[in-house]
Amino acid sequence: MMVRLAEGDDEAFNLIYLQYNAMIFSAAIVYVKDFHKAQDIVQQVFIKIWEKRASLTNVDSLQDYIIVLSRNLIYDQFRRRNIEMRKMAELAERYNEGTANGSSERMEDQQYAKLLHSAIGQLPPQQKKIYLLIHDEQMSYEEVASILNLSKFTVKKHLELARRFVRNYVSQYLHIIVGISLLPGMLILLKMILNAFVE
Repeated sequence: MMVRLAEGDDEAFNLIYLQYNAMIFSAAIVYVKDFHKAQDIVQQVFIKIWEKRASLTNVDSLQDYIIVLSRNLIYDQFRRRNIEMRKMAELAERYNEGTANGSSERMEDQQYAKLLHSAIGQLPPQQKKIYLLIHDEQMSYEEVASILNLSKFTVKKHLELARRFVRNYVSQYLHIIVGISLLPGMLILLKMILNAFVE
């Protein structure tokens, strides 16, 4: 099975996915306590397995490898969440300072750029690359798939995960600062940002 996977056999990959995806999800949901985040961890585990498939023939136990990989991704989830919370608090504080100084419009523009940049910057490397190629470079799925030597399906999956992360990031930020003297202009702006990533 490992040899077939290393050679890029899709059927071998699918069999491994069917064998281990429930185990990964069950472990992830215990820690992250969020259905979508647990799903994201499952997807990231199998994306990494596929990306590193050529070296997996040297792995003694695939199950142990998957357990360690899952654990590391769960830890990364907590680390990113802590970073997000700090950045959100900083943005809220800066916004309040800006409105106190009578510069709310300028601050709204700055917060939009900082919030979006922060969300994109915390995406996993492959998701970030695909997200930027499609949103900034206006490339099609087919073009991105060709450049990165990936299937169109994989590109779509990466983009879906990236957009979901950005939506969650913005919604979490909105949830926190709504109770911190949030002015209507900033609230409308953040709702516009959130709606922009629904598709």
